[in-house]
Amino acid sequence: MSAIFPEKFLDRYKKILSKKEFEKFLFYSQKPLRKSIRINSLKISVEEFKKISEKNNWKLLEIPWSKNGFWIDRENREIPLGKNLLHLLGAFFIQESSSMLPVEILFWNSTIRKNEKILDLCAAPGAKTTQIAEKISNNGIIFANEFSASRIKKLTFNLQRCNVQNAAILHKNGEKISQFFPQFFDKILLDVPCTGEGTIRKDFSALENWSEKKIQTAAKLQKKLLQSAFAALKNNGEIVYSTCTLSPEENEEIIADFLEKNPSAELVDLSKFLPNCFGISQFGKKNFSHICKKVLRIWPQNFDSEGFFVAKIKKKFTNKNTFFGKTKNKFIKNKFRKISLRKFKILQKFFLENFDFDFNPWSENFFEIGNEKIFLLPEKNENNFIYCDRAGILVAKIFGNQIRLGNEFGFFFEKFGDKNNLRILKISQKIVKKFLEGENLNKKNFKNLPSSGEILVFWEKYFLGNAKILGEKIKNNLPRKFIQK
Repeated sequence: MSAIFPEKFLDRYKKILSKKEFEKFLFYSQKPLRKSIRINSLKISVEEFKKISEKNNWKLLEIPWSKNGFWIDRENREIPLGKNLLHLLGAFFIQESSSMLPVEILFWNSTIRKNEKILDLCAAPGAKTTQIAEKISNNGIIFANEFSASRIKKLTFNLQRCNVQNAAILHKNGEKISQFFPQFFDKILLDVPCTGEGTIRKDFSALENWSEKKIQTAAKLQKKLLQSAFAALKNNGEIVYSTCTLSPEENEEIIADFLEKNPSAELVDLSKFLPNCFGISQFGKKNFSHICKKVLRIWPQNFDSEGFFVAKIKKKFTNKNTFFGKTKNKFIKNKFRKISLRKFKILQKFFLENFDFDFNPWSENFFEIGNEKIFLLPEKNENNFIYCDRAGILVAKIFGNQIRLGNEFGFFFEKFGDKNNLRILKISQKIVKKFLEGENLNKKNFKNLPSSGEILVFWEKYFLGNAKILGEKIKNNLPRKFIQK
């Protein structure tokens, strides 16, 4: 055996699995994990991506539970998949196949309503958040919460490059989310922090510091997060609880304990979503026979993937506060203020004159933070965003009567604008890499550009970033987080 497993780790799964399944489990746990991707339909269609894949000699194998998910095999691997241009531009997301399950289940047998409010409670780095946006075609509002400040930049970057325009960023302790949003959300995705036993094929170091004490510590946090998330859920709303670990204490035990304490919680039967992927019925003295056939447990050997666990819970009607704590006062000063008619007219004039783009259909959704940053919110009710650090897209910054383009306007224009505008610079694939690395361009190499001012840089139909014409130089205005080195 090449990998060294903790003895107690082996003992627990010997008791859970049959001898044959345990041998398979060990074999697949040491086997390299095959690459999988999810095509982002907010940027490119599956059919279009398949045509590109054929030209590149990429072999795609459909993932059974996701129509946009594929296992991918490439003959030429000189360029890492993460450095591929289409990945950098958000046309596809590198995402483990099992990791696509929670979002698919969140929308399975569920009507997608236009103005739904959806919470991704532990959102970074954003794979599942972007998957949600794709599912609802940028309608409704996605509240992407991340407690770790250092991970918010990565989350924001991924939302922008994947053309997610209906997200609001929250930076809250997930254990207290219901204090800010009591019975507020229609759907909640709770992919909790866990011990990561299911991810060892990708990173065996997940077991280096493995201990049953760490499992218990993780389970305590998971219980608090689930209770808080449930209290933030509307009546008849649905929540998906998921982990990338195998330990029963973080999976079946969490769900069984939660259902016992919350009579208004109803477990949704997932047995028809993926037949024969049941949870375990017994662990030690704990019996889970009443829930095991309604939850999903994916072992590495089931689909040659990572291990995963998913459960779906519906909230039956209740008038009770399902969180044991006080709710926060919503009547605090909102960062977002409706912009004045004067400012909207300045914006309207600027975008019509420079990009032949009319923002009038979205006039009710323009708000500002401070006196400079102008955001296009997913909804015209600013009170929904009272606790958000940012929301929607940053369209522009206004300094007096002067306007500077926000770096996200181009992603909006990518979908709605006319690419034949004079302020659209289309560059060849040869110099895309140069631009994405933050380099300036020479105006002499391009025709029919205006003499000065800001422009949008595109490769084919994909927005790359903003630039500004200064004399003979095209100054690259890519934000630092977008620069690819």
